Amino acid sequence: MKKSLTLCSLVKAKTNIVLLVSVLILSPFVYGQSSARPVNYSAQVKFIAGGKSFPVGTYKILYEPKSKYITLRAASGAATQLTIITRLASETPTDRARLVFDIVGNERRLSEIWIPGEDGFLVGSTKGEHTHEIQKDLQ
Repeated sequence: MKKSLTLCSLVKAKTNIVLLVSVLILSPFVYGQSSARPVNYSAQVKFIAGGKSFPVGTYKILYEPKSKYITLRAASGAATQLTIITRLASETPTDRARLVFDIVGNERRLSEIWIPGEDGFLVGSTKGEHTHEIQKDLQ
């Protein structure tokens, strides 16, 4: 009797360990958490990113390490993925978050996204004459 009770306790303990490990591994997927590093951007003017037009508003920029994309999410929940054309080397590891826009006429086209600790990402390029506008101190 004592032997079967010990065996039963051992099986229960192993089952609990397996369940605990499963919860720890699967919870980020179930609850939509990720290792993405968000940068908040409050757009004061409309802009173009990835060929789409974005209105004035608040945006969250998310990057998953080693991903080929950066997600741009509006406060309304609407989101789009921007393809990373190439990575850009950071000047210092403590560079602040910033966006770089190419300006052609009255249009602002998002060209670079800089995330501290991740260098920069080229997400758009403009051919021909244009100027650059840098939005610093993003949150």
